[in-house]
Amino acid sequence: MSLNPILKELGYSKDDKTIIIHADDVGLNHSSIEAYAELMDLGTISSGSVMTHTSWLPEVVKQAKENKHWDLGVHAAFNGEYKTYKWRPLSTTDKASGFIGEDGFMIEDKQLVQETADPAYLEKELDAQIQLALDLGLDVSHVDTHTGTLWNKKFMESYVSVFDKFNIMPVLFNPKEDAEIIRSMVPELNFERLAELDEMNFPLVDSISGLPVEHTYDIDERFELAKQILKSVKPGKLVHFAFHPIKDTPETRALDRYTDGRIGDFEVFRKKEMKAFLENEGIQLVNYTQIRKVLNK
Repeated sequence: MSLNPILKELGYSKDDKTIIIHADDVGLNHSSIEAYAELMDLGTISSGSVMTHTSWLPEVVKQAKENKHWDLGVHAAFNGEYKTYKWRPLSTTDKASGFIGEDGFMIEDKQLVQETADPAYLEKELDAQIQLALDLGLDVSHVDTHTGTLWNKKFMESYVSVFDKFNIMPVLFNPKEDAEIIRSMVPELNFERLAELDEMNFPLVDSISGLPVEHTYDIDERFELAKQILKSVKPGKLVHFAFHPIKDTPETRALDRYTDGRIGDFEVFRKKEMKAFLENEGIQLVNYTQIRKVLNK
């Protein structure tokens, strides 16, 4: 079994099971911050990423400065999928960007954005979202992509450029591994470019995994599914496991989209049984701050 070069630099062996358990959408609302904080303290997750165009960003930054063990990246977003909870871009109000609707907010449909967004505008918006987090003092460890937009071949070079512009790792994956989840999100993937990046020793995770937020399940079923996915991780591989934990509050319920799946994600990973499962399986949690250190040697 081959060993991811990043894991080798971190001192792991080909027999180690290593996973980045990653909370997406931190800052979506206040309870997403509370969920991230509680799970980080419990030790069932290792990383997360913040949405920098939402109104709770300053609170995330404040708490991150008070909790030095937090590992946070930027969750770059170019669509706003909620009916009555919206956000605007940071860099432009120009509808020629292809990701702004008639109401001035980001377009709701993620697939439409992938079809209509202008790559030049999108790159400026990506840079603006990262820069705002940095300007506020967030220790940004990585960048990942909301709804998979930046994995689209039209925008992948902008995503890759983050590494040189900001010295921050974009979450891209090894094309040799199973990309079933990503294919379902992004029909237009550039596997040839990913293969080139792999040959160039560009830092890549081996695969992207996670819990399906659009499916609710009951808590026990969701717990069993999470264990099944985590147990299937192969030794020597660096896996980015994404999920969307959020606490059950009136504000959360008002989002009215994938709400039960998000609450279920939180409930599953706050279980003491999940902590025990990770330990019994020998799963070692890795974060992007650790990865950044070895990349900057």
